[in-house]
Amino acid sequence: MSRSLGLLRVVILFHLYVLVLCCLALAPAWGFAGIQTTVLAGTGKASITPEVESQPTQLGGYGERNGKPATGVHDPTMARALALKKGETLLVLVSCELDMIPSDIREKAIEHFSGRGISNKNLFMAATHSHAAPSGFAMLRANVFQNPKIGIYDEVQTQVVANGVIQAIESALDSLEPCRIGSGSETVPGFSRNRRGEETVDQTLTVLKVTHVDGTPLAALFNYACHPTLLGPETMVISGGWPGAVCRTLEKEIGGTVLFFNGAEGDQGPRVPPLPADAAEIKAWSEQFMRVARFERQFAPHVQRIYESIKAEKDPSLLIIQEEKNLPDRKIPPGFLEIAGTEYGVDQEALAQMLQILFPNSANLMAFQIGELAAIGIPGEPAAILGLQMKEALRNSGAHEFIVVGLANHYIGYILSPDAYSKGGYEATVSFYGQDLGSIMVQYATNLSMRLSNPSISK
Repeated sequence: MSRSLGLLRVVILFHLYVLVLCCLALAPAWGFAGIQTTVLAGTGKASITPEVESQPTQLGGYGERNGKPATGVHDPTMARALALKKGETLLVLVSCELDMIPSDIREKAIEHFSGRGISNKNLFMAATHSHAAPSGFAMLRANVFQNPKIGIYDEVQTQVVANGVIQAIESALDSLEPCRIGSGSETVPGFSRNRRGEETVDQTLTVLKVTHVDGTPLAALFNYACHPTLLGPETMVISGGWPGAVCRTLEKEIGGTVLFFNGAEGDQGPRVPPLPADAAEIKAWSEQFMRVARFERQFAPHVQRIYESIKAEKDPSLLIIQEEKNLPDRKIPPGFLEIAGTEYGVDQEALAQMLQILFPNSANLMAFQIGELAAIGIPGEPAAILGLQMKEALRNSGAHEFIVVGLANHYIGYILSPDAYSKGGYEATVSFYGQDLGSIMVQYATNLSMRLSNPSISK
């Protein structure tokens, strides 16, 4: 009997020893109360490129294409995901090489991962705004208008993109590990311009750096306000445009997964830098893809330089604020029929129906803070002057770096200041909520930034 008790004591002591070792191993990531204190990060990426040989694929961005299917693939369009978790807080960031984020795609992802903690409150998706990617309006089931200039709903195309997004998110969730995070920014001129001829240009390039605990690269995210319109309507092959090219280059040069979030690019067009002296091989490319290569070869090094200068720290803060906000009444903009109506083949009666069906009554607004980086997502294309006002509001958060992410989570069209709206032009004719929308969105952004600094503030 005594020998049996002695053996039992040995077994119990051994299991206690193992338990102590496990606790010591988890100590860097977990507090004494069992609350995770280290941010975990995981990444994933997947193609969202349909098989154009067997599946006719509509391209978004230009009504002049008249719904003609893509003739091939220049470079595959991608979904890239970065998941961050601290304690019970989970934030999933997804960059999609699309012209917009179709609400159907986001809803499919939320439904798929509902059992893994993903919801409308923590899934942040943004489009790079490629103008040679599968059409976003062709992935809205509510789009019953059979208008090839804006895109005709295609279930197969929708499912291909949804599957890619889900695969990227799943990889990110499955690979969570302790990490270090930092951020930095610089003014990088020469790559963007105000395409409305106004003075305001936002040339701030901001980079988020995520590394493994040992300092090796895990992910990067960069934010810059610039339309990817180096590829025009004559481009009939699928491409991620200059954002896709820059991401691919950085993934080779830096390593890890590289996401791009566009900024307040509503009136920000690209500038084409001079041809690099050592780029003889791209002179044989088509003129449009030569422009993309010129942009990529001179812009990517700026992102890499900022990334390498950032000191990544452990235990950064992680905070998310989400609000559903009412939008003003939808209105047919002055001059629509003469400008945007002509490009997209839409008359006044058809537009009135589209506004009620395709454009929402409310906007899903999200703000988040990762360490010293504060961000707000806007579901449309804000003009740069509004983006700068939103960045100023984000200073309330106490962060040191600020980004505005356009084309986030849904699409409500262009967002302009009252003055720009009254001046008309293309952007004003695809701004569907009246002249006060810009001012309202800046106020919403201000409220969200105040909640980042003090989450106890009520909506």
